[in-house]
Amino acid sequence: MRILALITVIITGIILIYGTVDMPDWGDPNSPASKHVSPRYIEEALEKTATPNIVTAVLADYRSYDTLGET
Repeated sequence: MRILALITVIITGIILIYGTVDMPDWGDPNSPASKHVSPRYIEEALEKTATPNIVTAVLADYRSYDTLGET
């Protein structure tokens, strides 16, 4: 039984490592999140949230929708 658990952990680890091979480097300005998502938040934050501070808009408005279903 311990061998089966070890094999399962090893296979899961290999799959997780394989899944991260295609991920962009940390902080890469050419990643999809930096090219498409971030500019949208920067351009539309004031209009959609009526909050002048972008950090507050993201944390209080956008992230609150993310955690709404978690509680």
